[in-house]
Amino acid sequence: MNNRRLNMLTVQETMDLLEVSRSTLDRWRKHRKLPYIKIGKEVFFDRGVVESWVRQHTISGDLTHTDQANSSIITIGYQSGTAHMWSALVMKQMCLFENELKAMSPHTPKVVHWHNAPNGLQLLKGLVTGSIQIASLGDYPFLLATRMSQILPEFRPGLLAFDGKSHSGRGISLVTPIHSNLMHPDDLTYATIATVPNTSAGFRLGKLISSMKIREVKVVHQEMDRSMVNIIEGRVQASAMWEPYLSLLTAHRHGRVLFDGGLGDDYLTTVVADENWCAHNKDVVISYLRAHLKAHTVIRQDPELAARLIGSFTGIPRQIVLSVLERVRWDASIYQRDLESLASLSAINPECDFNPLADIRCFVQDDYLQHAAETLMLPSISTNLLSGDWSSEILY
Repeated sequence: MNNRRLNMLTVQETMDLLEVSRSTLDRWRKHRKLPYIKIGKEVFFDRGVVESWVRQHTISGDLTHTDQANSSIITIGYQSGTAHMWSALVMKQMCLFENELKAMSPHTPKVVHWHNAPNGLQLLKGLVTGSIQIASLGDYPFLLATRMSQILPEFRPGLLAFDGKSHSGRGISLVTPIHSNLMHPDDLTYATIATVPNTSAGFRLGKLISSMKIREVKVVHQEMDRSMVNIIEGRVQASAMWEPYLSLLTAHRHGRVLFDGGLGDDYLTTVVADENWCAHNKDVVISYLRAHLKAHTVIRQDPELAARLIGSFTGIPRQIVLSVLERVRWDASIYQRDLESLASLSAINPECDFNPLADIRCFVQDDYLQHAAETLMLPSISTNLLSGDWSSEILY
């Protein structure tokens, strides 16, 4: 009788299911009593028991979602190293969210903590455990969040709004060292390519390798900062990267972008929060989205100011920041086109017995955005607008 019939998972399969490292899994076994079965020298896990254990520890953590409803501390997860989410950085630098909270409830002060993460997976973990209330996530980490909800019923990620968007995957591409001989996808055979796992860039790299049947590629997992150094020093043949790293490497003539047109489907970034927390904190959610919309307005109408704010925090030259900002669509609206793009990413296995688009729609929480736009006296976000292509005139 094989492991599948017994519903047993190997160590690697359990790591993949929980998206944790071997050291974290071992620590949970030793210190948090994660149940396991040892047969000889081999360790196995019962899938049902693991899922039950995760639910129990998520619900009974140090700060549950119910506790958070009464908390005066709000933690915002953002990524200063991802250009398509720089609106959160503008919000932070201008205190837009804090000002909205004060205006909403001047006699009930709330403390805002800003958590800067190198990738979306860290923020997703914070959302699941309740240590982060609102987070900026790339499209693929958001899809991971929807899948996490399948094994963690207490966790329901709500799609509140979009952030930066790019047509046809622009903003993510493969970069090679400037003097590399790699010029075409076929040249990537036997190459070592770096990327961040479980991210929008990492997912698109895997899709590229699979679709083009590139053979014997060695993919190494590392954060973007390390990948940039390794490209400069020639330690890897290529890296799947997002902005601003693409522009930094090309502007300083350290790297060359292989796919100027991007990698596939539209690249989208999202604003996400747990639905239960949102239901208990409607005014806070609307305050955040008001600040989000104001940040988009600053970026679109005064990009010089936005570039100075971003540059002062990140150390990236103002002109590079400006050039990146101008190539991104800063629009919070949730278009039908955007949901279809997410659904196409979600439909990894065409044989799956589910409707990806319907599955994505059940996570959309657009009432908060509508209300935020109305209170700012912005035009109504109409169904007719959102059913068509991206508007070049109306952006939120």
